[in-house]
Amino acid sequence: AYSEASKIYKENSYLYDYSRIINNIGIVYRKLAQIVDKDEEKAEYLVKALKMHEEALEIYKNLEDPIR
Repeated sequence: AYSEASKIYKENSYLYDYSRIINNIGIVYRKLAQIVDKDEEKAEYLVKALKMHEEALEIYKNLEDPIR
């Protein structure tokens, strides 16, 4: 559901909301990394989480008025 919502927000230029959704996806990936058993899977989830957090931060930094 987060992935679909993020597409809609990104396409409609709701960048503040989009950055929050992307950050939440990163949180989900981090939590998934905590519950899987295989180190390889943990690493994959952590890489995905990092990418999501970095993307959210980049969007947030470029907003003119990020705090509403």
